[in-house]
Amino acid sequence: EIAANPDNVFHMFRRQQHRTFRKPLIVASTKSLFRHKLCRSPIEDMGPNTRFQRVLGERDPEIAANPEKVDRLIFCSGKVYYELLEK
Repeated sequence: EIAANPDNVFHMFRRQQHRTFRKPLIVASTKSLFRHKLCRSPIEDMGPNTRFQRVLGERDPEIAANPEKVDRLIFCSGKVYYELLEK
């Protein structure tokens, strides 16, 4: 699993605990990511009726409102995402 934000880490561990069978959980993420100032999740993202998100949507409202202006898509996760976001 790749968890790029705190709420997905929460859901990943919760899903692992609630499964009816046990299998190893391999987490491909660095702990330093969660000390990053932009890596935050509101508590509502960890509440009832929420779940692990395999793909996260665009968080920039300007880009989300004008998808036709996008020239290039970059698929990344974790620390790389936050480094690109700062630029």
